[in-house]
Amino acid sequence: MPIYRITAPNGKTYQIEGPPGASDADVAAAVVAQFPDAGREAPETTTAGQVKEFAKGIPAGAIGLLETAAVGASNILPQAEEDSAKKAIREFASAVKQPFAAAEGYEDTVGRKFGEALGSTAPFFALGPLGMAGKAAATGLAAGAGAGEASTRAEAKGATQDQQTLATIGGTAVGLTEMLPVFHFLEKLGG
Repeated sequence: MPIYRITAPNGKTYQIEGPPGASDADVAAAVVAQFPDAGREAPETTTAGQVKEFAKGIPAGAIGLLETAAVGASNILPQAEEDSAKKAIREFASAVKQPFAAAEGYEDTVGRKFGEALGSTAPFFALGPLGMAGKAAATGLAAGAGAGEASTRAEAKGATQDQQTLATIGGTAVGLTEMLPVFHFLEKLGG
């Protein structure tokens, strides 16, 4: 069967398999049947909306970083406790992020993503003025975040426990190397 590509009313492009010679209307109906949100018009975004989503993205990004670091830190627990800890961390973070959730249509906008990116760096800069204690905390946060990101990706791809452990170790190392430019920047700020 041929593969059809169609841009739905929500602005997203879908690929769907269908019978030879299917009309555009048939393909559109099949896409909407499979993906009900595809039939809804994408909401209009505004400059004011982008600014609002930028502001909401900052705390959401910070919470997301802390969630990822906590998930990474939970990898040191025995397997039985690790799974329940990750579940509890994700549920708690989801509840805390809820007031900062993106409005419909703004999930992938530049303003939202820029706010989230800024928010994910804010905890590191907040720890900067705390001297060596701040650097130690920032290093732990970076290591945990790297471990959490790597273990979450490995888990999502169906990796074995050994593969997840290896990914977590590698992610920890990556997280630690990401601190080098932050430390350099903080030293320049301090004079």
